[in-house]
Amino acid sequence: MQAAGGSPATLRPGRWLDLYSGTGSVGIEALSRGNSGTFDYISVTPPYEVVDYAVLMRLISESPFLGEDTFI
Repeated sequence: MQAAGGSPATLRPGRWLDLYSGTGSVGIEALSRGNSGTFDYISVTPPYEVVDYAVLMRLISESPFLGEDTFI
């Protein structure tokens, strides 16, 4: 992300979605508070040997959480 934005300070403000974030308790808490709409940033760090990346990226691209300018 630093390469895309120059530095963390220059990244545009926005909503973040962190997929595969440990137990997912933070994400579940956010969803319980009505977290809906698109995200500006989606962080994807799955268990590398277990995930089919073609399937993962297809699912993300079909997701209602992906906006026109979302950075994955």
